[in-house]
Amino acid sequence: MIILAIVALSIVLIVPPERKLNRAKDLAGGSTLVYQVELRPGDPPDLMERVRQLIKQRVDPQGVLDVSVSVVGSNRLEVSMPLASGQSRALRQEYEASLEELTQSALTAERLERALRLGGAERAGELERLARGSAERQAELQSGAVAFDAARAAAEEFAAARPRFEEAIAAAGRGVDEARAAGLPQDVVALLEENKRAAERGLEDAAGKVARANIALSEVRGRIERSGLTAAEVRAALELSDRDRFVTNERGERVRVPSPRERAVGRLKASHPELAERIDAVQAKYVSWQIERRSFDDPADLKRIMRGAGELTFRIAPQPGELASEAAAREQLRQSGPRGARSAEARWYRINDEEQWFDGLGSVEEIERARTDAPGWFAGRFRLVADEYDGELYVLLYDTPGLRLLPGEGVGGGVSGASLSRDEQGRDAIGFRMDPLGAERMRQLTSANLQRPMAILLDDQVYTAPNILGAISESGQIAGNFSRAEINYIVQVLNAGSLAAKLSPEPISETSVGPQLGADNLRRGLESGVVSFVLVAGFMVAYYFGGGLIAVAALVVNALMLLGVMALMGSAFSLPGIAGIVLTFGMAVDANVLIYERLREEVLRGSDLRTGVRLAYARAFSAIVDGNVTNLIACAVLYTTGTEEIKGFAITMSVGVMTTLFCQLYVTRAIYDLLIERVGLRKMSMLPTAVPALQRLLTPSIAWLSARRVFAAVSTLAVVGSVVMIWARWGDLFDTVFVGGTRVQVTFRNDPATGRPMTMTRSEVSELVRSVAQGPLLPLREAEVLPQDPQADQVTASRFSITTTISDLPAVSAALTRVFEGRLDQEPVLSFEGSGQAQARADLVRPVVTGVLGDNIDRPEVRQSVAEYVGGAAVVIGDIGPRPPTLRSLQERVRRIRNEPGFGDAGARRWEVVVVDGDPEAVRTAALLVRDEAVSYFDDQQRWAAELRETEWRLVREALTRERSLSEVESISPAVAAGFVAQAIVAMVLSAGLIVLYVWVRFSSLRFSLATIVPTLHDCVIAAGALAAAGYFYEASPALASSLGLLPFKVDLNVIAALLTILGYSLNDKIVIMDRIRENKGKLPYVSAEVVNRSVNQTFSRTLMTGGTTILASLVLYLDGGEAVRAFAFSFVVGIVVGTYSSVAIGAPLAWSRRGERGPTGARGPAAGQGASAGNGAVPSLPGAAVAS
Repeated sequence: MIILAIVALSIVLIVPPERKLNRAKDLAGGSTLVYQVELRPGDPPDLMERVRQLIKQRVDPQGVLDVSVSVVGSNRLEVSMPLASGQSRALRQEYEASLEELTQSALTAERLERALRLGGAERAGELERLARGSAERQAELQSGAVAFDAARAAAEEFAAARPRFEEAIAAAGRGVDEARAAGLPQDVVALLEENKRAAERGLEDAAGKVARANIALSEVRGRIERSGLTAAEVRAALELSDRDRFVTNERGERVRVPSPRERAVGRLKASHPELAERIDAVQAKYVSWQIERRSFDDPADLKRIMRGAGELTFRIAPQPGELASEAAAREQLRQSGPRGARSAEARWYRINDEEQWFDGLGSVEEIERARTDAPGWFAGRFRLVADEYDGELYVLLYDTPGLRLLPGEGVGGGVSGASLSRDEQGRDAIGFRMDPLGAERMRQLTSANLQRPMAILLDDQVYTAPNILGAISESGQIAGNFSRAEINYIVQVLNAGSLAAKLSPEPISETSVGPQLGADNLRRGLESGVVSFVLVAGFMVAYYFGGGLIAVAALVVNALMLLGVMALMGSAFSLPGIAGIVLTFGMAVDANVLIYERLREEVLRGSDLRTGVRLAYARAFSAIVDGNVTNLIACAVLYTTGTEEIKGFAITMSVGVMTTLFCQLYVTRAIYDLLIERVGLRKMSMLPTAVPALQRLLTPSIAWLSARRVFAAVSTLAVVGSVVMIWARWGDLFDTVFVGGTRVQVTFRNDPATGRPMTMTRSEVSELVRSVAQGPLLPLREAEVLPQDPQADQVTASRFSITTTISDLPAVSAALTRVFEGRLDQEPVLSFEGSGQAQARADLVRPVVTGVLGDNIDRPEVRQSVAEYVGGAAVVIGDIGPRPPTLRSLQERVRRIRNEPGFGDAGARRWEVVVVDGDPEAVRTAALLVRDEAVSYFDDQQRWAAELRETEWRLVREALTRERSLSEVESISPAVAAGFVAQAIVAMVLSAGLIVLYVWVRFSSLRFSLATIVPTLHDCVIAAGALAAAGYFYEASPALASSLGLLPFKVDLNVIAALLTILGYSLNDKIVIMDRIRENKGKLPYVSAEVVNRSVNQTFSRTLMTGGTTILASLVLYLDGGEAVRAFAFSFVVGIVVGTYSSVAIGAPLAWSRRGERGPTGARGPAAGQGASAGNGAVPSLPGAAVAS
């Protein structure tokens, strides 16, 4: 029942697997960024953990994304994210389409203008359609039509009357001049002047009538436009938090407080009741996308969020009534949001956690009253100017020098530490210390603003606003009526410090795997797993008959338990992790083989099945445990020193070892007990017992020790040859992870003519790569180019890996993207006039000063109306290449960048991309029109240039020329590579040392320890040598080498993992023999040749069976696992083959002692390798082998 319950629980944990089993980036596609944190002497020991938590909060504030942040070493952070899945991208497209459909019918200025220019019934029908069933909007549109007609009539009347008035003015002027020249009386001249003034007043009245009509039209148009629903409004509402809060009302009932998103969406539906159902539909699609969404759409998004992360600032808060512009600022916030509500003095900043501010308000009624009257409540309780926008609370803070402390203004590192303290009244407070660079600036700020609130912000979000009680310099105190939870909250913020000065601005290492490559890795990994399982299971059944079926049943339970535990732990499966599972299938059989071979021995000795099973499990127990403990030691070291992917392998292997022990020692035993006790099973046959010849073959009587000198010579040659190979290829044997550099993988798109992927030969790709090897990119001449999944000729492929020693990833990616332009299945980088310039050119970013686009950009033939953008900017995007994009793609690029954190103030601006040259399907020249309610060209041209022109130019350059990830990218700086080298050395030395120590303690013999570790190191060296030799073979005959699966393998972290796995597995094999030697040695003080030979012969069948099944699984991994694990599998196959040999040829002879050949009286016994009882008869010497003297 226990076994069935475990199986059922495992199935529940892993079904459905696509949601329950996490995939690492090499299977799902994704990126890993490594950042360096600048630590100073005196920093608290837990600073890295605080920084990690802060970064996690920044990149995933809602806690819904599958983004991991972990500390690596002493001063590095590793941020990993999977790429968006195909389903996630599809759901986002559905959401974007529904949002566009919702807002397409929104009443924009262009649609209103077009409708008003219609006439008669056509206009009435269009206005009715735009009203969308709203009587209120219909009336507003009708008033707009009336105002439009009045303005047009006034304009027409003025146009008709103007010549008449101008002629009258001119005639009156001439009359005055003539009268004066003729010397006519003054009263006549005065009369003529009055006639002129009357004509001028008539012209002014006509012009005034036009102006009044236009003003009235503008007011009506503004009201209509503001009543429309925009995509920005809907996005802003949906992106708010959907977390509910529960409080107790006045009757003691637990009541839910609506989430900010729910309140914002409710306001939208209340303002647009005719769109309520469609708003709900858009929200449903957004929620579906968010449920499936587990990461960012592109690693560039993650890098932008990381830039400037954790910036700690201090700002003085204006008190209610202090600012003359307070009322205007509130109105701007309500109308345009916080980004559009900016003045020269102050800005609105969002409160980070409103629950901290509402602490103490225990009822829904109190919270709602505080929310309803946020200005009054914050003014009375905190002396702050606050207001609400879209369900979020904002505080008005000064944004002028002298009233703020910013990192860029000399603060340095800011706060160096914070802790719990006591104020003068004995209440809990927060004490903090400033670093030397910030102390003086803090003193100046606080001494000039005593008894005023000072807000503390992290990443422009207000965490607290304590009152300044006294001047603060090196240390200060934040006092108030704080709860312990609030104090812990503020201390955590302050202790995080100004992370912007600590975190490297760009990642020092970056690796990326595209989703297609990840899917290919997953497919190959699963295929390898299934094939390995089938082959191993088939072998076990064919060899052990009924016992094999029991082993297969245990293997199924093992696999289910392993997957269940991994799902329960939330661990991500990586490609090396799948390799670990494949190897687990082979190695899990080892315990069965040990038990079954023991069972066969006991049955041959005459034991019945019940006794044989009991003795087999008892005598195999120590060898099984010892072998698996050594594997666990290697896994523990890998987990401690490895990357996320290697940690995935270590976790998978560790879990596999534990589940294997449970299944092979408990599950199989329970099945045997059930069959023997309940079913009455009395006999179990195996292939060796059914075929006597095989039985004799598997129980040899060979004097293995007599050939020890031959074995030693062969091994010496192999080790020396391996060392020579390693030394000869030392310069290019190691992967970028150990020497630094960049590796990218290019995947060609499908050929439109054939629908099949485009292909190139290795030499063609190499020639293209060398063509850009100039200047800083000169090392590309020596770049290594390898085809991935080549065709039959082994040199033609649609996917190539390119490796170079250059560490400048952006330069390499840009060069390769350019040289393979037209072949890559990716959104192309666009060039346009001025795209190479960081600063905006005055002729490319123009102020919009008239209502016609062409008049603003010196293109008089372009007559499109841009009246709603007057005062804003027009960014001219001309000569777009290399191929004209579609208007939709341009809009999507700009929209995507505009909503990212690096362009905060740009997100709320009105904008539009229009075609100047070309058509919507092929845009040659476009214009980005932008208007910011808070920044007008007519009000402040300097501010317009700084905040609108430069920001929009930077946004356009980022959107159109942004760096994109190739299908796989890896960039390692030399500093990080040196760290990986140190990790690899530590891993190897630590593993070997711990295993030697364990075996020494376990067997109470240093000789036994050396007999296990020396041949194991021999296996690792030969495996590394074979890896080096494969490179020479590939260069000599690429086609033949590729057909055999051989590549110019390089030592990377996966190979280190393979070597450490060889270390554990090979030791397992040797421990089995050592355990049998110890058993046969009994109480003898030394190990004799007879004991060694007998032990090796007795375990010979087990050595062949275990080595065979593991090699079988490893070969499947090597042949079908793909290039990503080819080097790992190759190393492991060689290691297992050599390890099987060394267990007999190297390990066993090292356990032998010459003293064991002397009897109790000191006389020599039989020479090593000469005849002696071996339990199975005389042990003859191997032909031609030397005999010990």
